[in-house]
Formats: sequence, structure tokens, C-alpha cells
Amino acid sequence: TPSFPKTEAEVLPTDRPAVKTLRLRRSLAAETSPSKEELETNLPQGMAQIRMRLMAQGVDGGLVDRLIRTQMNAFSPTMLADESRSQMLLRRQLEAGLKVETNFLMSAPNRVICLVGASGSGKTTTVSKLAVHFSKALNKKVVWICADTVRAGAIAETRAYADAIGVPLKLVYTPQDLKEAISTEKNADVLLVDTPGYNPCDEEQMIELGAMLTQVPERSTYLVAPATTKEADLLQAVASLGLFKIRGLIITKLDETYSFGSVYNFVYQSQLPLALFSTGKQVLGDLRQADAGKLVAALFGKGWA
Repeated sequence: TPSFPKTEAEVLPTDRPAVKTLRLRRSLAAETSPSKEELETNLPQGMAQIRMRLMAQGVDGGLVDRLIRTQMNAFSPTMLADESRSQMLLRRQLEAGLKVETNFLMSAPNRVICLVGASGSGKTTTVSKLAVHFSKALNKKVVWICADTVRAGAIAETRAYADAIGVPLKLVYTPQDLKEAISTEKNADVLLVDTPGYNPCDEEQMIELGAMLTQVPERSTYLVAPATTKEADLLQAVASLGLFKIRGLIITKLDETYSFGSVYNFVYQSQLPLALFSTGKQVLGDLRQADAGKLVAALFGKGWA
């Protein structure tokens, strides 16, 4: 009596990619969590290389493996063996995990825009870029309000930017000054507020920042976050600023790093919308509308193209 094969191992050699994929699928279907060794051994070569790339970039390992699990369950072994197609599918999953605020640069999201961020995050440079964009590209009447008056050289730097751009500059030193400055500029289309740089570990500085922001209840507040900052510090900043209703994120210094996993993890975990991307210190041409696909592409590229 002829015997019939009962398992995929009897049908095909055990080292065939299709068999490995089937084995991994059975593990996933059973809702078990494949070990690192199982993933490295059984994943199709293309998927394994993609996984290694994302892990090297610092993308959260648990998230990577969950996305791979979804992809393994959804697509055929033939499709998964195609590295370019597998990468495209995984990119789409990564992009879907991010929120994006669209049209920030097409029309100001609010009359009063406050930028908050740690010292050195690029707030002042970003304000200068926004001032140029809104005044030149959108023909808006812009007023720059600088509350960052304690940092050494801050006033001189801000004045130099404002004079070069040709927008009025108001210096404020107290929360009451800020309230009065906003109330007197009734004819301005856009008021850009550069808040003092803060230390999220310094309670007193956080209280001072809060006192400033509470004077402007009608504001839209954006966190300026450098791509070079550690993920844990970025998440701490969001936790510290939670009471101030952060509307979105402006990611700066993207051209100063080759690793974007921390930025991706931060945006994914915070679930704050990406608003703008900023590179360099030129006030013209270095500010872009945020694009989830652009950030995800950087995970697979060689720096910020």
C-alpha cells in the first residue's frame, strides 16, 4: 500500500524557504511568540535582512516582531521571499502607526503658535523659518514674541533673525508681559511665541513655562524635538508637558544623525501628530511639511536624504 506524506517536511526538503515559512506561520497562528533565534532561522532571507536593518536603526524590537507577525500571516511565502515587496509592505505598516498633521504650511494652524522645547532643541531657528514662510510665502502679518530672554545670547540672536527677516519683535519677561503683548497685537495674522528653553528635570523651570503658557489659552502648542535626542528623554519631555495640550511635533536636526529608530519609537508611542521636519539653520528651504513615509524611508536609507 503506498504511503502518503503527511507533513510539509515529507513533501519538501526541510531547508526549503517555503517550509520554514509554514513552520513560522504555525507558531504565529498558535499565538506563541517566536524567539529571536526562531525568527532569524525561519524568516525568509529578505524579511530577515529587513528585520536586522530595523533593529540596527533602534526601532522597538517588540513592534518590529509584531509587524512581521502580521505580515507573515497575511501574505504568501512567494511574496515574502521578495525583499523589495516585503520592505514596501512593512513600510506601509510602519507609516500607518504614525499620525501626521497635514497642511501646517498651507495655512497657519492658529493665530497664536507657541513652540516649546529643551534648550538647544532648535526653537529659535524654527521660529525664524516659520516667520519667513508665513510672511513671505503666505503674505501674513507676523509678529515674533520672544520669551526666551534668559539664555546667554538669546536676545541678540533673536533680534538678528527678526531684523534679517523683517518682522516685528516683542521681548517679554513675565507671563503678564506675554499676555499684554498678545492682546496689543490685534492686527497680526500670526503670533509666533518662542518660549524659554526648559529642563524637564527641573521642576521650577517647568512651573515657569506653565505660567507662561496658561496666559495664552487660545494657543496651539508644538513640541520642538531634535532627532539627535535619546528616546527616553523625548518621552520624558512629553510626559512633563502633558498638561499643556501639545498639538503636534516639530522634529529638528534630522540631518545630524544616521539613526532614526528613536524618533520613530517616540512618535509612535506618544501618538502626537508629526507637524514639520526641519534640517539645517538656513531660514529658507530647510522646513518641510511632515511626511510619515519620509521618516520611515530614513530607517532604510543612509541618513536624511
